[in-house]
Amino acid sequence: MRRLITRDGIAAALQQETSGMPLEDIIEDTGVSRRAFLKMRKRYIPLSDLLRDLRALQEENLRLKESITDLTIELCRLVDLLHPK
Repeated sequence: MRRLITRDGIAAALQQETSGMPLEDIIEDTGVSRRAFLKMRKRYIPLSDLLRDLRALQEENLRLKESITDLTIELCRLVDLLHPK
């Protein structure tokens, strides 16, 4: 009998695998075949890599925005020193 598994179930199963849980135990818990699990892993693992890259880019973007803010403030201070009102 074919068992449907939700996205949350897939994510949980893949997380268990990355944490070191044996594949046979994961397959037994989720109720899917080995082949189905390997297909899910092939399909969804690249997505997690993309999410990790996206998070890294978002963190870098935030860091760069903070740097721009700091530099802009410093520029305003220097302009005020050179050209007092």
